[in-house]
Formats: sequence, C-alpha cells, structure tokens
Amino acid sequence: MRIAIALFSIFSCLVFLSNKGGRNQPTTGASFENSAPACAECHSGGSYQPTLAIALKDSLGNEVDAYRPNSTYTLEMQIGSTSGNPKTYGFQAVMVDEAGVQAGSFVSLGDKVRKLTLQNRVYLTQISPVASGLFTAKWQAPAIGKPLKLYIAGLATNNNNNTSGDKGAYTSFDLSPQLVATEDETVEADPIYINGRYISWSTYAQNVRLYDQSGRLLQKTSGNLLEIPLAQPGLYILVLDCDGKTKSHKLIL
Repeated sequence: MRIAIALFSIFSCLVFLSNKGGRNQPTTGASFENSAPACAECHSGGSYQPTLAIALKDSLGNEVDAYRPNSTYTLEMQIGSTSGNPKTYGFQAVMVDEAGVQAGSFVSLGDKVRKLTLQNRVYLTQISPVASGLFTAKWQAPAIGKPLKLYIAGLATNNNNNTSGDKGAYTSFDLSPQLVATEDETVEADPIYINGRYISWSTYAQNVRLYDQSGRLLQKTSGNLLEIPLAQPGLYILVLDCDGKTKSHKLIL
C-alpha cells in the first residue's frame, strides 16, 4: 500500500519540531493529543508543499494493503515536497486503534529514528533530520485484528537551525486487518477475520466445520468464532451453514 497526499499546513504554523532531534510532545494532529500550537516554536514561512506517504511491507519486501495479526512488517514513512528544495525532513508518528490506544509495537527502528513515550503511547520521531525524508521501523501488528490508524506529521526544512522558512503538514492513514477471500467472492457481505489463533465472522452459523487441505475435519462447532487447534501454516477450509446457505472459505494460515 503506498499513499501520497500533498497537504498545506492547516494552521498558519505547525507546532512540530523545536529542535533537530524532534519534539518531545505529541504533535501529529490526532484529536486525542489536545495540543495547541505554540507560536514561539512554529515552523512557518516556507514555500515548500510537504507530502506524506507510507508503505507497509511484509517479510519478503512486498507492499501489502492489509495486515495479519501478530505478523511483523516494515513500515516506511516518506516525507517529501512538491515545491521548493528542502534540505532535510523530520517527522513524528503514532499507531493507534479506533479508541486511540497504542496498537502493536515497534520492535526495531531504522536509521535516524527513535521512540518516545507520550500520553501512554509510543511515538516515533527522528534522531536528526535526513535529506532523503525516508524513515523506517519494524512494526509487530496487534494479536487481535481491528481497524487501525497511523497519525503522522512531516516537516520540510531549509536546515538553517531555526524555525523560519520551514513548512509542516500532517494527516492519517488507515490500516485494516487482512480479510480472507471466499469461493463465491462475497467477502464484502460476510468478511472473515483471522486474529492470531482465532477466526471470526459477522453472521451466526448453525454449523461450522474446519478442514485441513487433505479434507480431515479438525473442528466442528456453531456461532461466529472459532479457535484454531494448534494450527500449522498452510491451507484450511472453513465451511459455514448460515440461514440455510452453505459457504466455504479458503484460509491461508
């Protein structure tokens, strides 16, 4: 998934980086931060137009548009500008769920990236600004799949050691848990979620059967939640009887 959005700073000045090592207070623009601009620390007056982009990559380096619970990904955050010639870039980011609670964990950090804990959440920011504008971190997804949001602020700077002539922007990106496709391609109407060792779906099923790829019955139950017994990586078949209709789902675990 690669998304790029060009943004003007929403405020006349974006309160973001008061020094080259990043600002030690939350300033990504998330509503739960409740941080008001402090004009003495603003970066403003620049002619740059900052862009913010992210990419989530799996262990093979492939970009993905959804995450699998408990899996580890490389998160790439790219700060750029569509105008001017900024000398360096900085950023701040935080990953949370819909309730604003920290989501997953950052298990390792890329070059020039550091962690700081603010308001019971782990934020990422730069150790020092970089000319490429690319910042990375290894992120382990939460054990339970749910919609997530990455709030991120970026700064394009002229590197003159003060706040004049810089320009900032911020936005957010949505991350969703991976959905499992169905044989009849009706996943939108009846999505299947894999949350660690659990499989869940929205519609109550009178009969639920889980088979391995050889056709051996592994589990039989009813409801809308199934625990996978000692699941090994591979292909599984989930069969649901819902309101007189039978649907089968191929699961790659």
